[in-house]
Amino acid sequence: MSTPNKDRREFNRMRIDADVTCTINGTEKIFKGFCKNLSHTGILFETGEPVSLSQLLNVVLNTGTTKFRSLQAIIDIVRVEQQADNNYAVAGKILGFK
Repeated sequence: MSTPNKDRREFNRMRIDADVTCTINGTEKIFKGFCKNLSHTGILFETGEPVSLSQLLNVVLNTGTTKFRSLQAIIDIVRVEQQADNNYAVAGKILGFK
């Protein structure tokens, strides 16, 4: 029997407050967002850009420091929720790192 509200993710999420730059795969369309959390297999960020489920994005998470290089990944969008401020909360499955 499962415990209610128990997080069953394989990897823990880490809270991250960092800018992200996204490119829609196969296009030159670039937009910005703000990362909320990250795990080994997924990312959650907010953006003002409407995106679609199953869309592939190239994402660069900017660390804001020279101590750590930017993280670059390709993601598959698995959830999009419109927020009260007309931004979108976007959850993506990380398919690979660059």
